[in-house]
Amino acid sequence: MPSALVPIIRSTSMHDDFESAAWAANHSRFSGSIHKLVADIMAGFTRLNAIQFDAPWRRETKSNTCR
Repeated sequence: MPSALVPIIRSTSMHDDFESAAWAANHSRFSGSIHKLVADIMAGFTRLNAIQFDAPWRRETKSNTCR
């Protein structure tokens, strides 16, 4: 039985070159969004760390006065 051979066609250009214009137009906005996401995640972890290692004797308390 003869086997069906499929010729390999190689292209000299990048197969995803159509995306380069979109990347060039939007990479700074994309990078800024990633930066904001990471900064928000780090702020959340910083807050959680502060809550976890909070020392009750360091908190400012309201003065309890008898009236």
